[in-house]
Amino acid sequence: MATYDRKGAPSATRVTPTKPDFKQIEKKIEDVKHQVASSKRPQPRKKLSKNKDTLDTLQKSLNDNPKFSKMVAYSVECLKGLAVDEVSIEEMVEEGVLDTLLRVLKLNPYNESIQRMINDTLQSFCINDKMAALVASKLGAAGGVAMAHSMKKHVEPETLQSTTSTAAKLLKSKDKEATEQFVRGGIVGSIKHLIENTKDEKVGENCVDMLEKITGSSPQHAVGVSESGVVEPTLQYWSEHMDNPKICENAIGMISNIAKANPKLMENLKKAGAVDHLLASLEAHPDNEDIARVGVEALKLFTNQSDVGAALVVSVGNNKATANAAAKLSSLLLFQRM
Repeated sequence: MATYDRKGAPSATRVTPTKPDFKQIEKKIEDVKHQVASSKRPQPRKKLSKNKDTLDTLQKSLNDNPKFSKMVAYSVECLKGLAVDEVSIEEMVEEGVLDTLLRVLKLNPYNESIQRMINDTLQSFCINDKMAALVASKLGAAGGVAMAHSMKKHVEPETLQSTTSTAAKLLKSKDKEATEQFVRGGIVGSIKHLIENTKDEKVGENCVDMLEKITGSSPQHAVGVSESGVVEPTLQYWSEHMDNPKICENAIGMISNIAKANPKLMENLKKAGAVDHLLASLEAHPDNEDIARVGVEALKLFTNQSDVGAALVVSVGNNKATANAAAKLSSLLLFQRM
């Protein structure tokens, strides 16, 4: 029966909002998961579009219910299941899956559970350096912004470990263009924030890992990191965690990358105590071959010597700490050759 307002005009029909049938939606996702499970086999390139219908269904569920955590969990878990080889990952990238995931993150900026879910999915795409570079490049600066936001605004240790681990994995290939996107997104500033504030050693370890990868991607990025203000707190963090071999190894790699980029920056590192930290790392981990390896390369740079043995003599431009570090490394090398 029609209703009218006070002026006699037909009034607007009221529509009672209907609650989504979550059981029906979950059933649909279960059907999709079954379909995914039946297709988890490496596919030849001629079958590149085989998963298109599945991807369309998953992306629709994410776009229609981006704030429904349970639905997001189902969908991203299915996407992880599809990441079986390079072909399937390239297909997902081409079908816009990364844009969909970024949209979900943007609509849930403080939902740490969803952040962790999507981090796990992104990591599942990084099956090798090539795929990591592809995913990082396609995520673009928006991906860097999403990671940087999580690193600055999220507080749960599990989330910060997940985000820093994901970012480090995406930067693993040291691809210059992919790294550039994340740098533009503000990742270096967020790394500095965490190194200065985190109490979680795993988070700090991931941050130093990222700095080694960023500085190793190009001389320009090495200089940029040096000028960002992150190096000094990183040296301090390194000195406080000498017992962590990964922090030592990646910190040595970072200072080596910066030293290679610009001789003036090398002098700044010397003045900041980088050589002292190098020596302390060697003393803390005398049997660690990875630290000895990167230590040798760093020593060659900081002593301006191609031969480690020649660096044992204190010469112009080399201080006593540098010579002591050279002696330690020389002893390590002799021990390894015996």
